[in-house]
Amino acid sequence: MVDGVLFVLWGSRLIYRLVLIMPALLSARTAHSSPLHFALVTGDVPLCASVLARANLTHVVQLIYAKDLADNATRARFKMPGLLLSPFDRTLYLDVDTHVCTPALLLEPFALLRYYDAAMTFAPHQQNELRCARRAQTGQELVYNTGVIYFNRTALPFIANWLALSYNHAQRKGCRDQSTLHEAIRASPVKVASLSAVYNFRKNDPFPMWGRVVLVHNPYPLAAQIAECARLNSVLGERTVGHF
Repeated sequence: MVDGVLFVLWGSRLIYRLVLIMPALLSARTAHSSPLHFALVTGDVPLCASVLARANLTHVVQLIYAKDLADNATRARFKMPGLLLSPFDRTLYLDVDTHVCTPALLLEPFALLRYYDAAMTFAPHQQNELRCARRAQTGQELVYNTGVIYFNRTALPFIANWLALSYNHAQRKGCRDQSTLHEAIRASPVKVASLSAVYNFRKNDPFPMWGRVVLVHNPYPLAAQIAECARLNSVLGERTVGHF
């Protein structure tokens, strides 16, 4: 069983940000009970290789070329071509605007992949558990956020369908992988586990949270994300977070 963290960049977008978040991820590898690998799927291997070499990460991050991510076509704006190329049995996909607050807990959701094909958190406006329960009771749709995805190989047919739906949707209405994710889930037998918001925390309406925040996912400078992690985890136990 090979476990790994996967990143997907179209062109050279945000490669420098990837370098900045790697130290926390390497701490997660130290805490993991089995070897943890890293891979980057990109359409610009030479530039990414150069940046990784300057950061002494060439031996750490495997580079995988994806033609779909190399051009300016609509398809290149989606992460799914990269997800389909994951070399791992169990994969944690991360957007590069994330930051790991609690490395020791980062990989715990891998255990869910014994029973599910994938695991995600709800979209920020639906992270309030009471609100989610009400939506479920009334038959309203629950939307997952696509910035943090744990998945295994059984999810690959679902991801391929997600890509096809997104590409067709983009041809008509523009690029939106968030809404097509829900459509793809409805159209397939994929089993998705719903994770606590601590695995993909974003600024949101206030809602109750228990335990340490594991991942922050916000388009902040890294220093601001680190400070946010420290503030979120300065008080443990049940507390209300949001609006900061």
